[in-house]
Amino acid sequence: MEKKFIFDLCRHLGPPAREVHHAERRRARGALCAGGPLRRAHRGAAGVGGSRAAFLERIRIRRNRAVHRRTGHPQALHGGVPPRRPGCVPSASAKERPRPMPTWAHCGNCSRCPSTGSRWADRSVAKRMRDPIPYLRRLVAIPSDADTVLPEGPVEAGLTAALRGIIATDLPGWEIRSFLVGKGRENILVSKPGDRIRLLFIGHMDVVRDGTGWTRPVRGEAVGDRFYGRGSTDMKGGIASILSALGHAEATGATGVGALFYCDEEYSFAGMKTFLAAAPADLRPDLVVCPEPTQEKLRAGCRGILELRVTIHGRRGHAARPQTGVNAFDAFSSSIAALRSTLSSMNDPELGKPTLCVSSVQCGVGKDGRVESFDIGNVIPDTCRALIDIRTVPGITIEEVTRVLTDAAVAVGASLHVEAELRLGSFRTDRSSLTIVEAAQRETLGSVTYEDPGEGGYSDAQMLAEAWSVPAVIWGPKGANMHGPDEHVETASVERLARAFCRLVDGQKTDR
Repeated sequence: MEKKFIFDLCRHLGPPAREVHHAERRRARGALCAGGPLRRAHRGAAGVGGSRAAFLERIRIRRNRAVHRRTGHPQALHGGVPPRRPGCVPSASAKERPRPMPTWAHCGNCSRCPSTGSRWADRSVAKRMRDPIPYLRRLVAIPSDADTVLPEGPVEAGLTAALRGIIATDLPGWEIRSFLVGKGRENILVSKPGDRIRLLFIGHMDVVRDGTGWTRPVRGEAVGDRFYGRGSTDMKGGIASILSALGHAEATGATGVGALFYCDEEYSFAGMKTFLAAAPADLRPDLVVCPEPTQEKLRAGCRGILELRVTIHGRRGHAARPQTGVNAFDAFSSSIAALRSTLSSMNDPELGKPTLCVSSVQCGVGKDGRVESFDIGNVIPDTCRALIDIRTVPGITIEEVTRVLTDAAVAVGASLHVEAELRLGSFRTDRSSLTIVEAAQRETLGSVTYEDPGEGGYSDAQMLAEAWSVPAVIWGPKGANMHGPDEHVETASVERLARAFCRLVDGQKTDR
């Protein structure tokens, strides 16, 4: 009788209660011999004596402690026992026994959740919102790096097909517009037919190569509150949150919401460039949201990129007589020093200082503008080729950078040539245009927090902000090891982000 009741109770209450029960039994082994309250509660649960309702109450309290500790609920600081709602009386009836709540919903025992400042109406959002974690699992299981070739096509074609299937199933009647990027590759724009998109979510489908050093499965594994896998953080976790928000729009009948899933962000930005060249003329959203990983902070801008291929020509000579030649490497070093000095004097109040990285250098004896030999020690090198990466702020132009590099090289007797391989601008969004986003963050996370744009990389949301002159914000989940081994995202963070995106969707009902 005792075992059957405990089994039914634990099955009803779910995993947290089972964990509590097993811990209770281990602690009870000694206490049952000596008698006392624990024995009486245990016997009461078995129907021998005492109160079965009291045993349920003990389970409820311990279960809530576990839930609050796992979700970071502030009341865990006060012993993990939240106040009951007014008029709520402990009961042992099956209908009123507490059930496990997902991490993105309230615990079910608070009249007001201090971690979010949201009232009980928040639970209706959770009920209508589709769980993003199954989406996350499905997306991470599909490879979408540059080496991927699937029956559907190369790179992200398999992921595109999966997204089409999800949309057809979960968003019946929604329109999918395709923008071809290359053979077998496409961007897709999702919205309700005939609807003007005022809120546009964007997410890139490609990921970097898997690489080595993984201790977890590359195609996805859940361990506690972490989900491991290539692209889990950057940015399939963000796409999963977008899909939940679109499902919320479908469930509530919200209008003005759309999503762009695009190619080639990790490599050459061909997807966004292609989309802008072919985007509908009437597509001018009021807000663009990009869930690149930001640790749940808002990033209202990013620095630009200048990726330059620099070639310097000196003059060959004997290494024992430096005056007989012009060392191309020395000339390159002088040019880089001059550019660093120029950049160090620049600072943007929002985006911070620019940075300079020498990404690769080849130096030696050249032919036809290329380094032909690297290993001749007694010859002054006459050719140097380098790739440099500059993260720019407003005021930095390629013309100015080229002038500084050239002047320094010419001053030591060398010549210099610059080719731009990437030339992308910066953007800044005025925070006054992000009030609806700040409200969603405050309601979901309890406060408004911005990330330093100088700490983040480039986002091609910048291209949309520049082309359309619209506010754009980068807001993504918590995670770690982006682009590295054991990349992972926090599942609770993906759920919180999904709930916040649902808040943005709800805002479209009134903000016309």
